[in-house]
Amino acid sequence: MLAVSLNAILFDIFPVLLSAFLSALLWNFLFIPPIFTFHIDNIGDSLMFLMYFVIALINAVLTVKIKDFQQKVKDKENKEKSIKLYNTLLNSLSHELRTPISTIIGAIDTIRDRQTNLSESNREALYSEIEIASFRLNRQVQNLLNMSRLEAGFIQVKNDWCDMNELVFQQSMMKKMK
Repeated sequence: MLAVSLNAILFDIFPVLLSAFLSALLWNFLFIPPIFTFHIDNIGDSLMFLMYFVIALINAVLTVKIKDFQQKVKDKENKEKSIKLYNTLLNSLSHELRTPISTIIGAIDTIRDRQTNLSESNREALYSEIEIASFRLNRQVQNLLNMSRLEAGFIQVKNDWCDMNELVFQQSMMKKMK
């Protein structure tokens, strides 16, 4: 019975049913008189053999069903986590996209407004803000495209060692570009 239970934990239903059948035969061969034969002399021993086989089958089927149920619960939890992560990313992304777009629209409206007399330095500051917001928006769109490529499998993540100095240098360069 222990072997059947362990097989039910590790394998699918068919190998488990086979192990239940083989364990019943082995039990018959080793423990039911006459020993070392597959012959059963009396009805009591036949019923005991049959009950052993039925219990082994029930054990196997129930263990496999429990394992399947646990897998379904795990899949459901993973799906819920995935949906929560997706919603969080979508909310964050919508904010990250709206901010530079609002900056660009506001700066362009200010520049185009004929009633506002802007000095050349203010106009240059607004152009600079438009440029910074455009780069930020472009970076967010690139990140979004890269995420979709990762999900589609076009880009593969490479787990490899990285030089910390190089990462710090890249981060400092990115901050300067902002």
